[in-house]
Amino acid sequence: MKTILIFLLTATSIYAECVKEQQFLGSHLLSNLNPEIYVEMNQGYHPLMEVKKLINPLKIYNTQLIERIKTDADFLTYYTPKRLKTYLNSIEGQLSKLGYKIISLGPSLKKQPLYAVLPKKIDYNKTTIVMFGRHHGDEGTANWIIEGFLNKAIKGNFFKNYQLLLYPMINPDGALAKSRYNSKGRDLNRVWDVNLRRSLDEVQKIHYHLDPLRAKLKKIPIVLDMHGSISKDFFYRVDTKFNGKEFYALQTEFIKTLKPLDPFQGGNFILSSGHPKMARIYLIREFNLNALTHETIKNIPVSSGRTLKDLKSQGHALLTTIESLY
Repeated sequence: MKTILIFLLTATSIYAECVKEQQFLGSHLLSNLNPEIYVEMNQGYHPLMEVKKLINPLKIYNTQLIERIKTDADFLTYYTPKRLKTYLNSIEGQLSKLGYKIISLGPSLKKQPLYAVLPKKIDYNKTTIVMFGRHHGDEGTANWIIEGFLNKAIKGNFFKNYQLLLYPMINPDGALAKSRYNSKGRDLNRVWDVNLRRSLDEVQKIHYHLDPLRAKLKKIPIVLDMHGSISKDFFYRVDTKFNGKEFYALQTEFIKTLKPLDPFQGGNFILSSGHPKMARIYLIREFNLNALTHETIKNIPVSSGRTLKDLKSQGHALLTTIESLY
C-alpha cells in the first residue's frame, strides 16, 4: 500500500503546462535531491538543497520543478522591469490624452514600482476589461503581448467603448531575478485570499486597489491573466462542474472567437480548477467573473522563427476578440 501511495504522489502533476508542480513524500525528496526542485514551506518555495534538513520523511510536500535556462542568447529578448518603465513612459502622453493615467501602487518588496494603468476618472457603468501581467517573474513573453494590446488600443477606438484596468507586472522582483517567485520565494499566483489582509506581498497591494473598483463596476465581461508556459500556447479554464454550463459556454465563446485571429493559441485550452488562491480561481469562485489564464511559451527559441512582432500581434488579437464580443 505504501508503494502505491508513493507512486500516486510522485506521478501527480497539478498544473503541468505552467509549471511542473507535484506532491511528494519527504522520504522521496530526500532520496532524490534534485537541485531544480523547490519545496513549499513557510508560505514560500525554497530550493530543496537549502531546506533538506527541514524535510520530514513522513510528510507530503508541494513542489515545483524550475527548469533552468543556461543562456538567453538562443531565445527572444527577455522583458525586464526596465523595459516596462521605458515603454510606459513612451505612451504616457498618449494615454493621458485618452483620459488614462499610469500610477504606482507602492513599491515591491525590493522597492520597484507596481504599475497600474487605469482611467483618471472611473466610469462604473462602462464595460471594463481587467488584465494582469507577470504574476510569475520569469514569464516575460506575457509583457510583449500586453504591449501589443496597448499599442492597438491607443491607435483605435478601444478607449471610447471600454475601460481598462491593467496591472502589467505584478512581480517585478521576480522579473528582475528571472525567477518565478518574488523576493520571499512566494508564488504570487497562490496568495490571493478572500480576506484582503491575508493576501500577501505585492498581490496584497494589487488586491487592495482592485477590490473596491470591482465592487462598483457594473460590467466586467473578461479578466485576462497573462502568463508564460513551458511548451505551448493555450488557456487555462474551468470545467462545467466548477461553475456550470452557461459559464463554460461563456469561456468557450472567447476562446473560439480568438482562434482564427491567433494561430499560436489556436483554440487550445486545458481544463483546470487550479489552486484556490490563484487570481483566476478567486475571481471566478467569489464573483462569477469570466477569468481566463492566457499562457504563451515563456522561452521561445529564435530558431523557431517566431518574433516579438508575433507576440505583439497576439495582443492585437486579444483586443479584436474583445471588441467583437463585448
